[in-house]
Amino acid sequence: MASRKTLPITLGRRGAAIVYSVFTCMAYVWIVGAVILNAMPLFTLIALVTLPLAVSAMRGSFHSEEKARIMAAMGNNVLVVLLTQLLIGVGYVLSGFFIR
Repeated sequence: MASRKTLPITLGRRGAAIVYSVFTCMAYVWIVGAVILNAMPLFTLIALVTLPLAVSAMRGSFHSEEKARIMAAMGNNVLVVLLTQLLIGVGYVLSGFFIR
């Protein structure tokens, strides 16, 4: 069998949870920063409503040994990724309607 060198295997469970949490936080900082710099419209801040799900996913990632918690965290991660992208798109559409 071939050896695997994935990031979670290389960093370990805790290290992978830290990297996941940092990148998740960076996504929200990026959204806010882009709005502040006028690179994205104000309405895209609606994507921040997914932050509680992201926090739940980040907390769960630190409990990978507990199957129920990690499965819930993985589900929350999927929701965060899909809903954040959707809401950014909704923000752009709303800005087209309200800012002319």
